[in-house]
Amino acid sequence: MADTLSPVHPLQVWAEAFAALPDGLEISAEPLVATSDVRGGRPGYPTVPNTWAATPHGRIVWLGPDEWLVSSDAHAPHELEVELRAGGPAVDVSAQRTELRLTGPLVRELLALGCSLDLHSSVFPPGTCAQTTVGQVGVVLIAADDSFHLLVRPSFAGHLAAWLLDAAIEFTPELVLIPPATITAPVPAATPDSENSVLLSPATITAPVPAATPDSENSVLLSPATITAPAPAATPDSENSA
Repeated sequence: MADTLSPVHPLQVWAEAFAALPDGLEISAEPLVATSDVRGGRPGYPTVPNTWAATPHGRIVWLGPDEWLVSSDAHAPHELEVELRAGGPAVDVSAQRTELRLTGPLVRELLALGCSLDLHSSVFPPGTCAQTTVGQVGVVLIAADDSFHLLVRPSFAGHLAAWLLDAAIEFTPELVLIPPATITAPVPAATPDSENSVLLSPATITAPVPAATPDSENSVLLSPATITAPAPAATPDSENSA
């Protein structure tokens, strides 16, 4: 019997770095939940632009005049899609976005370093949302009562996490944040590439260099380190030249 594959959160490797943040700023990766993109209004859906509404098991985010993002932690992705399709067009987009939750008194200042929107509470209060960029990454930004939520595509989630941690040093200069370890591919053993190349090492790869040959009767001998263009014959430039 084949093993069952379980989804892996794209930000799980950043958990240790998030935990190292000081008081006043907390970042966490939210669990993956069922999410569907819905077209066509439904009763109870927010109709005011750039707002969202909470539900017993998730939220409904206004994305456009005829588009909403519906999430639920009480449904499997296909179950939510089937249920929503009973009222109109709906497509499962559970794998399309990853969610980050930011809390603490420094959150608005942190986001302001990479977001062009005015995030003051009088302009962007709880219940507000917007499609914007943070650290040059496209996100759906959601303001809640005591937190901000960033919905980002999984392929950009690591970049956004790195940007947030780097921006956090603005408020805690003594903090040193270590990103997750990089993965490197094995390097083949050092071997001579040709009689004209140096020995290959993991850090250096050189292309073959042609043997030294005279380019013309007016040029010097070509060597691997020096290539010279033919020099024109000497001619008087004018009657005042040497």
